[in-house]
Amino acid sequence: MNVGGLPSEGAVLRLYGSRGLSFPDDFGNCSSSVVDTGPLLRQHTEVLCTFPGTLDAGAAYSPGGPVRVKTADFALHDIFSYSFRPLEPGEAETLHRGEGRRQGSGPDLTLERAGEADPAQYTRYAELDLPTTNTYDLALTGASASGEAGDTVTAEIGFANHGPAWISALRSGGEPFSFTVVAPEGATVTTAPKQCRTITLDGGVPGHRCSVATPLLEDARLTFPFELRVDEVVEGARGRVAMPDWDNPFDSDPSNDVAWIVLNAPGEPGDDGTGGSDGGPSDDPSAPGSGDGDGSGGDTDDDGTDPASGGGPGDDADGGLALTGAQGVGLLGGAAVLALGLGAVVVAYQRRRAGRDGEAAV
Repeated sequence: MNVGGLPSEGAVLRLYGSRGLSFPDDFGNCSSSVVDTGPLLRQHTEVLCTFPGTLDAGAAYSPGGPVRVKTADFALHDIFSYSFRPLEPGEAETLHRGEGRRQGSGPDLTLERAGEADPAQYTRYAELDLPTTNTYDLALTGASASGEAGDTVTAEIGFANHGPAWISALRSGGEPFSFTVVAPEGATVTTAPKQCRTITLDGGVPGHRCSVATPLLEDARLTFPFELRVDEVVEGARGRVAMPDWDNPFDSDPSNDVAWIVLNAPGEPGDDGTGGSDGGPSDDPSAPGSGDGDGSGGDTDDDGTDPASGGGPGDDADGGLALTGAQGVGLLGGAAVLALGLGAVVVAYQRRRAGRDGEAAV
């Protein structure tokens, strides 16, 4: 909407999508640029569309057709935004020629005059998370080793994301996930990975808290090697490796959020501790680190250990979201200002597929 008192000669629509989003339409009056290298937090797709026609004072406008937003299989809590701004003199001929921009070759996206609208319901910018109900599967893998008293052995703890979603953490700026490690009875940690720090769990049990940086790719695989000194041979001694025990609706399989380090296992099937699981050994209240309630033992120097979620519950990852409303420009204090009709936004679900990706019509 042009909320000012003078006509405006043209507008620029900007569409932005973080790593898991793309824009499949190829409008002739739009150009796109893709950043797919460098820090994951900065990877994105941007589309700029120019509308050189006059936008009358006090008039509202709507796109002549939908603009599709495609969500990748791994998308979760990706950020989609759109905004308008005034078209500068001569900019329609130069804007799409910027370095790294690809000019569209299809029909133009047009603006059509809409009905009456309330200027108080308009703003320049709109943003949402899309999609918000995909899931990932964080999994821990334990280890087994054998040694005599005085020996030093290595236990390689595994941390993985089995997808399908990545963990964007875009809203938190890369807040890490964490898990705790308790050494088996009769053993002492002599060397821990640099991502792990010493803590004290409930009951005075010594342990380590390890951090996993985000964003985390949908197929991430990490290894955390711990060196353990065998002080006393205890057959089948187990040390607990665990994610915090909290209700994470985006982790599709909590059963692999606990694993075990087993030293000098007696050899029975299933006693090697390498599979992530909260069954079996975790039922033993005498096992080190068990029975502490939150899966982390509640260390006394906790500095914020809940895993990063990156967003809240919402739409289906394979569904679509349609946003409709009037858009335009305004003149405030001699400057043209675009205003988006947030009050007129209608949310509707559309089930679509493009290959294995979802689409949303905006």
